[in-house]
Formats: sequence, structure tokens, C-alpha cells
Amino acid sequence: MKLDVAKNEIHSLKRENAKLREALCLINELPSLIKDIKDMKEYNRQMRMRKSQNETSLPLPGRASTTLPPPATSLPPPATAAGTPLPPQSPSPPPPPPQQQQPSAEPAQQDRTDMVEIDKGVFLSKWIVLRLSKDPKKRISELMNSLFTREEMASSSITGKQTNAFRDREAKVQLDQTKVSAILSYIQKDHGGMEAKDILSVMRAQT
Repeated sequence: MKLDVAKNEIHSLKRENAKLREALCLINELPSLIKDIKDMKEYNRQMRMRKSQNETSLPLPGRASTTLPPPATSLPPPATAAGTPLPPQSPSPPPPPPQQQQPSAEPAQQDRTDMVEIDKGVFLSKWIVLRLSKDPKKRISELMNSLFTREEMASSSITGKQTNAFRDREAKVQLDQTKVSAILSYIQKDHGGMEAKDILSVMRAQT
């Protein structure tokens, strides 16, 4: 009886420990999230300023061009000293229109500073990680949908082997085992009381 009580207390402490780790993760991520928000506001402000400058440099529709051709002259060409008129001079070409200001190039693609490594070599956006459900089964489903496409899950299986229940069907392609192992490791890390077979059972239901 005491052993059962001790096991329940251990599971309860593990769940509380997992919740504390999630809260600590959120607290540690707050400065980075605030910086990202400020950067996005500054980027949007600069893009609005550039857009405003481009609109003011463009001519309004329907308005005549401000560059007028040189006026035609009706005076005869000037004569030389010998009385021979000079050949007519061609009018000088109008100055080229002002070039439209080209918007600056888009910022380089962001590196992995906004990614979270859930296991070795497997990364997810920190926004996805922060929004994961606290329920382990829902969290497994959300990780599967984030790491695999619907087509991959529909045409693949966890083991890639033929099952006894469907011997008349061909075996499906095996899912990426690096990602499968990453989900197993991540769930067991946050939910220590959940066994690997239970995690795999939930994952099989998604394929």
C-alpha cells in the first residue's frame, strides 16, 4: 500500500517538475520574444517609410509630364560670313526621366536563432513548441503534424513493416526514424511516466 502511495507521489512530482520546466522555458524565452517583436515593428516601420517614399516619387496618373520639349523656332538659320546658311540643328534630346527609387532587398533569411532543437538534428519553430498542448497525446499529434506532411503520414508507417491485421496489403514506407526518435525522446523528457510503447501507439494512430 505504501509502495503505491510512493509511486503516485513520484508521478505527481514528475508532472509538477515538467510544468515547472515549461514555465521556466517560457520565462527564459520572454526577452528573445520581446526582441523579435521590436525587430518586427522596426522592420514594418521602415517598409512603410520606403513605400511612402516610392509613392511620392511616382508621377500622378493623368498628369502631363513636367519635362517639356524645347520650343520650335520659326527663325531662319543664321547665315555664315559668306552668306551660306548653316544646316538646321536638331533639337537637343529631353533629359531622362528621374529614376524610380528601387526598394531595398528583403532581409536575409533568418538563421536558426528562432528554432528549438527538440532532439539531435531535429528543429522546430519556438512558436510551435511554445503552443504545444500540455496533454501528452495531443502533444504527440501536434508534433507529428509539425514534422510530417499529411501525405507522408498517409503513405507511411512507423516501422515500414506489414502488419498481421493487413497481410493482404503492401507494407508502407517507413517514416523518418530520426524524427520518430525525436518525438519519443521529447515526450519522455517532458512526460517521464509515459512509456515508449504508449507513445508509439499514439503515433501509429496518426498514420
